[in-house]
Amino acid sequence: MSLEISRTEHESGACVFKLVGRLDATEAPLAYDRITGQIEDRNNVVLDLEGVEYISSGGLSIIIRLVHHLRDQGGELHLAAPQPFVKRVFDIVSFEAILKLFDDVDSALEAF
Repeated sequence: MSLEISRTEHESGACVFKLVGRLDATEAPLAYDRITGQIEDRNNVVLDLEGVEYISSGGLSIIIRLVHHLRDQGGELHLAAPQPFVKRVFDIVSFEAILKLFDDVDSALEAF
């Protein structure tokens, strides 16, 4: 299953990218290019991970790249609604030490 990405803009100006599928070594580079191509004038981004069933080291890598990309622009990346498997991977690699995880998109948006 290929990764599906949809974008919505919040009234605050933040972008929310909803990901559905697998964020693996094949899909991750494509996701990074697609997301960064749509945030040139956006400083705050939420990745809605509710539909992500699997994440690999390639997926983790593009999230780190997005963090650096946005921080270079003075913005932030928040992750919302990770499924249990994805949340477990984030816990194993201590992702919360470098970025914020939220239970839902609304909480992620309110934290900017």
